[in-house]
Amino acid sequence: MDPGQFYLELKNRPERILFVVDSSSEMFSVGFEGNTKLENVRSLLKIFVSEKSKLDKDHEFGLCLLGQDTTLLCQFTSTLDTINDALDLLSSLGKDKSNRCDFNALFKTLKNMMDEHCVTLCASSFIPLDKTFRVVLVYGITREIPVCTLDKSTVEAVVETPGVFFDVLYFHEKLNPEDEKSLMATQILQWLIDTFESESAHKTSYIFNVSVNYMVFYRYFMLLLAHPGQRLSQAELQLQLQNFTN
Repeated sequence: MDPGQFYLELKNRPERILFVVDSSSEMFSVGFEGNTKLENVRSLLKIFVSEKSKLDKDHEFGLCLLGQDTTLLCQFTSTLDTINDALDLLSSLGKDKSNRCDFNALFKTLKNMMDEHCVTLCASSFIPLDKTFRVVLVYGITREIPVCTLDKSTVEAVVETPGVFFDVLYFHEKLNPEDEKSLMATQILQWLIDTFESESAHKTSYIFNVSVNYMVFYRYFMLLLAHPGQRLSQAELQLQLQNFTN
């Protein structure tokens, strides 16, 4: 099967969505409505799961914590009680003293999961998948640029795995444009784009940058409901949003 036909068929397949949530110390700072950023993320992920399941009951969800290591809290499941119980664990986490996430561990975990659930390019043809695989990363560190010491080819092999899509929500406090942290946040956002945005014309990534604003954060989560094989590119989406608000 050629790549075009492969991705055309994926457009109508259910999804396996892995939520990867930053559990570093900054995620325990106050977000909106007096709750921590981690609690804000938990609440919106539960809304996302509920709404996404209404679109197709065969969608599956998994949950990973990203901190000094990568911890799988929930294997893929289509049972809402199971994933919601795992999401509720985010409210009971002890504060991680570290302000760094180990992306080496994350990519190794993703590689193992993709070996189980995905396919590689074989003999110049793609093998059909039963479900699309999507990673949704919620990241909140503003103090230093992430580091990944794995070979570039290793990281690219994960990001470019056929049938796998990556979305990122970079969630941080409102920053003063003249503040040094604002420049750092811009550099971190660029790192996330450079790392997780696919070069394939068949694979759209949504990478959103949002400060502590509930309505904007909610809107971005709802935009992620769209199936990655069916949605607009981010550039096309941003243009439509600008036209809508003008």
